[in-house]
Amino acid sequence: MNQLVSDNILVFDLDGWHEDGWCHRLLRGRAKITGPGARFYAEIWIKGEPGNDRTTAASLSVDTGAPTIVDIHRDVPTVLEVDLGPDAAPGQDFTFRLYCENLLVPTGGDARQLSFVLMRMGVR
Repeated sequence: MNQLVSDNILVFDLDGWHEDGWCHRLLRGRAKITGPGARFYAEIWIKGEPGNDRTTAASLSVDTGAPTIVDIHRDVPTVLEVDLGPDAAPGQDFTFRLYCENLLVPTGGDARQLSFVLMRMGVR
């Protein structure tokens, strides 16, 4: 993945994301709504590892709002979603944080501290 797939948003100041889609445990950024919707979502995937079939936790939050926290299963794409509030409209900016407690163990020589793959994000 060379470009972040996003729906109804423009993403700025993304920290913790690599161009191949892999992310650190904490991904944060700023986005602007470009289309209709009142909920921000992110779809992530965690690589299955031999001997590790436990679920892990992930959270998504916007601005100073309460986070959505979910259990993530390995090798299954999972969508996290949070309300943008009653004033959500095209042109509005917001900040977001996506955290996943998973830390990839066998990195295959990759020195990055990787947690999950960000598949897409947007507003709907």
